[in-house]
Amino acid sequence: MKILLVADPASPHTQKWVRGWTALGATVTVPPASLRPRRGREGYSDYLRGGPALQPLIAQADIVVAIGASPYGVWADRGCCADEAQRKRAAPPLVLFAAGSDIYLHHPHPPADLLRVHRALWYTRGGWLGRLEFRLRQYRYRDHVASALTRAQLIIASSHALAGAVSAWFDVEASRVCVNRWGLETAPYDQALSESPAPEDRPIHLLSPRGLRAVYHGEAVTKALVTVLEDHPNAQATVLTGGLPVPQSA
Repeated sequence: MKILLVADPASPHTQKWVRGWTALGATVTVPPASLRPRRGREGYSDYLRGGPALQPLIAQADIVVAIGASPYGVWADRGCCADEAQRKRAAPPLVLFAAGSDIYLHHPHPPADLLRVHRALWYTRGGWLGRLEFRLRQYRYRDHVASALTRAQLIIASSHALAGAVSAWFDVEASRVCVNRWGLETAPYDQALSESPAPEDRPIHLLSPRGLRAVYHGEAVTKALVTVLEDHPNAQATVLTGGLPVPQSA
């Protein structure tokens, strides 16, 4: 099987899926960086021209997979449209991984704090000009995301809450949305766990790799950690910030 994976080649998620599919015998192609701008720098025009640039690769694929509804899902959707227009037949099936913030940023009635912090996160150059551009174009961005979700034969969400948001906010049939909980690969830790004390004597150390951007609802992680630490006073917890500033509320 030939899989076209439309995603950031530097992302650990991309690399993980490439390794897994390759191990199963699939041929996986990730579009080169020259076909799309760096994530976080794309503008509205990239939504118009980014997709057709993928058409030659889509024409050779058995299935197209995009990680994130925006921008990669949008580009995959537009590339499939270009492929259908050129070859006069249906494009390969599209599978879309809903990453989370790419869905929540396109809430039909986004709360003010979400817009204030993230309206220029992925689509504009930032500053007052970027915020103005996003406000003027946010509904068009949402239309593009909705189109990608409508085209996808399968949408994979990392939680039931995210799956529900995809269905409710974009009128997507629940039968096309499934939940696949991503997690840490346990293989590197198997030996260490086998040599560690029995579970009842093993010290508890919690590790949260979740980003601290407001859109990720970091307060939910904080409350969960506090609950566990209250029940297990000797436990320890580590939160990886990824270089992001820690909110004052945390």
